[in-house]
Amino acid sequence: MRKWPTSLLAYGGHLDTTPEGQTNGQENSQLSLKVIYPHPTPEINMNTCGDIDCGNYGVAPNVSLPVFKGSGAAQRKLLASVKMPALATGLGGYSLTSNSKKSTVSQAFEYQNDPRAWDDGREIACHHQKGNSECGIEFNIMSNELLLEEIDRLRTHNGLLEGPKCGHCGTRYLDTPNEFIFNGAHGKLAPEGNRRKEKAAGFRMIHKPCKGKSGARISTTLDHQGQKKQHDNVRLLRALVNGASINDLARLLSDPDTGKKCGVSQIYSRIFWLEKTMLAFEQAKLRDWKKKQEDTGRFIHTRIAHDDVLISINWESRQDRRLTPLTCSVSADIRSGYVFRIDANFDTRVDPALFFEEHYIDENGQPKNIRQQYTRKSSGKVVSAPKLHFQRPSGRFDEAAFFASAEGSWRIFSERIERAYEDDIAAGLALPSWTCRALVPPQVLV
Repeated sequence: MRKWPTSLLAYGGHLDTTPEGQTNGQENSQLSLKVIYPHPTPEINMNTCGDIDCGNYGVAPNVSLPVFKGSGAAQRKLLASVKMPALATGLGGYSLTSNSKKSTVSQAFEYQNDPRAWDDGREIACHHQKGNSECGIEFNIMSNELLLEEIDRLRTHNGLLEGPKCGHCGTRYLDTPNEFIFNGAHGKLAPEGNRRKEKAAGFRMIHKPCKGKSGARISTTLDHQGQKKQHDNVRLLRALVNGASINDLARLLSDPDTGKKCGVSQIYSRIFWLEKTMLAFEQAKLRDWKKKQEDTGRFIHTRIAHDDVLISINWESRQDRRLTPLTCSVSADIRSGYVFRIDANFDTRVDPALFFEEHYIDENGQPKNIRQQYTRKSSGKVVSAPKLHFQRPSGRFDEAAFFASAEGSWRIFSERIERAYEDDIAAGLALPSWTCRALVPPQVLV
């Protein structure tokens, strides 16, 4: 650990303003839409007008359209629109807007004695003509790559439904099971319990489109292969549906002969396995339902009812007892009444402190991914400005909560180190003072 977290957190997410609220200027006010517009991906581009009745719906900005300013701008634009019809209709016409109320002020690093402000999130305004007026829709800029990461997280349920995948092209079995064929079994489980015959420990599959290529043949095993009483899964599921507690489940799965209760870790492992199995079943059923709807050849108009539910969960440790708010998205199909699974805006795979160190600290302990370089078209001079929220690696997260969680992890770690150090002193096992101080950032210890 190095002496960077507090300052860098202040620079990246936990930002403060000056006591007087004054700054020495807007850091990135001169950025143009052309230089900051996120690159579209082959799958999606969210940075277009969202009004389906607008001509710019799904149309990216046309940066080649001239911009007319000053006196007589309207007349010059009218004359130019004769040769460029897009000027008259506003096709691809967008502009970058800013809001001083949304500016962010930093006093970290080089801004310690020279506070600077910048628009951390910019908006785009649509100028397509709708009758006698412009569309006027404004929307926040989003990163398409980060959005695809979030979509993948939701599709795989935080990686729970990734399953086996082709070693050559990366296609997941659970996404396209029809593209895989079974290719025999490998390994054996000896007869045990109610199982009188040997059982395959795993099986092999081949991805048909990649057959004959390296990695196309994969081996996988099923969870809980060695389970003796599979009927316990049904009993466990029924008890969970009826609101049974962990203690009730332990008694339910206890040995009838000895009365020995099932361990808590084994119960949780079985619950997580049931969750994984049911999510995979839902995914397969929805895939079949979608195929049946598409085979009818009829126009599919899906009406979705949606709502967000805010749930506060318990604190993670005794040192930090703040509640963690989770926003859960609930959707249902209006026609059929089918309720889709509930997803929370929480990625269980991310360790905030580790993510921060990997993405914002280089191998020399210096900050990285903080500023973005741009080249001025007129002079060719390279200038830099603080990254906007959609340009940062943590743009997919709620950054206020993300940086606070990372800082909280460091503080808890430093408190534990100091308590252990004090215990060693009381026991006569004190280490040199620099040992403890070298492990944690000085800013955190203060």
